[in-house]
Amino acid sequence: MKLKKINLSEREELEPLLVNDPELIEEGLRVITHQLMTDTGPLDILAVDSDGALVICELKVVPVDEHIDQGLRYFDWCSQNLAWIAQAFKSFKINTELLPRLILISPSFTENVKRIAKYINADLQLIEYVALENENKEKEYLVELISQF
Repeated sequence: MKLKKINLSEREELEPLLVNDPELIEEGLRVITHQLMTDTGPLDILAVDSDGALVICELKVVPVDEHIDQGLRYFDWCSQNLAWIAQAFKSFKINTELLPRLILISPSFTENVKRIAKYINADLQLIEYVALENENKEKEYLVELISQF
C-alpha cells in the first residue's frame, strides 16, 4: 500500500488530533484545555505531564521563525499565572513547585528557531511530526522529538 505525505490544517486537524491523543506528544501527558485565552492570544494546548508539571504546547503546520517567540510569550504568561492555573484546574493536581515546560510542534523548524532554542533557559522541546495518507485516504501520524534543551 502506498503512502503519501500530506499537510494538516492546524485548528481543524492537528490540534484535535493531539487534544484527543496527547500521548502522541509524550507518554502520560494529559490535556487540561486548549485555545486558552491569554493576554497575547489563545494558547494552543495546555497540559500536565506525569510529574505534575504544566506543559505549554504551541503548534504550527509550517515552519516559521515566530514559533519560538509565540511559544515563549505563552510560557511567560503561564509562569506568571501558575498559581491561578493550578487553582482553576485543581483536578489536574499541577505541581506549582515545578517550572512549566514548553513544547513546540511543527512538521519542521527553521534554522533560526533551532539556533535560538539552544540559548533559551527553560525546559524546551522541539517535536516534529509527519502526516501520511494511504490509498484509502486513511491517515497515519509519526511524531518524533528532535531536540530537547
